[in-house]
Amino acid sequence: MQTENDEGLLTLSALSDGIGNRPQNPMSLEYAHEAKAYLGYNRPAKEPDSQNIVLHAAHHTVAEMQKAFEWVNNQLNYTGITLDLKLDDTPFFFAQCQPTSREPNPAFTIYIGLGCIPAFVGITNRILHMQNSGPLMLEIEMQGRLSIFGPMEKWHPNSNPVGVLIYDYVRDRNTSTSTADTTLLLFFHEVAHALRGHAWIKARNGVSTVNHTRAKESDADWCAGYLFVKHELAKLILANGLNVENLSDLCDRLAVASASLNCAFQVKSDLSSEYYHLPHTRAMDNLSGAGIAWREFNISASFVDLFNNAYNQLTLLDRMLSQRLEQWIARDDPRNIADEAEKERVTDSIVRGFHEEALQFERGPIKGARIAWESLAHPTPNYRPRSFYRTS
Repeated sequence: MQTENDEGLLTLSALSDGIGNRPQNPMSLEYAHEAKAYLGYNRPAKEPDSQNIVLHAAHHTVAEMQKAFEWVNNQLNYTGITLDLKLDDTPFFFAQCQPTSREPNPAFTIYIGLGCIPAFVGITNRILHMQNSGPLMLEIEMQGRLSIFGPMEKWHPNSNPVGVLIYDYVRDRNTSTSTADTTLLLFFHEVAHALRGHAWIKARNGVSTVNHTRAKESDADWCAGYLFVKHELAKLILANGLNVENLSDLCDRLAVASASLNCAFQVKSDLSSEYYHLPHTRAMDNLSGAGIAWREFNISASFVDLFNNAYNQLTLLDRMLSQRLEQWIARDDPRNIADEAEKERVTDSIVRGFHEEALQFERGPIKGARIAWESLAHPTPNYRPRSFYRTS
């Protein structure tokens, strides 16, 4: 959503719900260890350790965000743009990119709400254990019925975001690392608003404010997936770790992060808002951008195949949550199908319409990425983004 402040600068909010257009309790990253307000969520009385787990995940997430922020800033030297990153210590699901000065030397402050962390912890924990152990435990939790484990409170990613956790410190990829990955997708969405010049791009004649805003949000979702994969591949190359095992793991991580963010959008945002496409459609944008980053590194392994291998394990999550959460819009829901068609017919056209203008503002690690996307306006048989989420 977007509004104008007194200076005429656009305030861009990544999510349609939360605290509105201004952060309530911003802090620099070095004070993250003092943050406590975001822990004000409902939690089972019998689970006193759940807060410690959320704190552990939050500290790891902040550390990974700091690394990603430094990676972005290192590529912004001599570009004239300034980015600042702050945390917002509230229990709300919130993120924002706020312009603070105009061209030719624009500055932006990116705010990430720590209230996102408990939601991501609860969701990623269930996704990881469903991958490893099947859906039975998740089904028991969402029904809240008696089981061999004793009485359980219903887990709901909105009203009871963390619930009773089965933690997994021992595995390399665990709840904390997957929470960090999910938050990075959200963080890179905000970075994209700044680096693509969204604050300066006005709607063209005949394009409504709603459709124009939705196109910029779609553009940012696409760039978020692109930046996530580009960042992770750059780290693998630096560590001399660009092998099949690590590439497969990267796709697994992206699948979990995408599914987690999709779930959070389903329960934490206003699905009736016209300023955003539906969560499944937004996930498709993430993955389309990720595929372009993969191509740029000339990796021989198929991104689509590796990603689908990872995501096929998660299709059951969509079916289960569509039965347990009243507001859930399943992948094959007619509303979702119509939204994807609208995105292809209207939104992509608007994005292509302001593409040349965006190139004038584009800076840093996103520079030139959309040019490759432009060349795939009619995807070749070897690259079909819509084959993501296939279930067979």
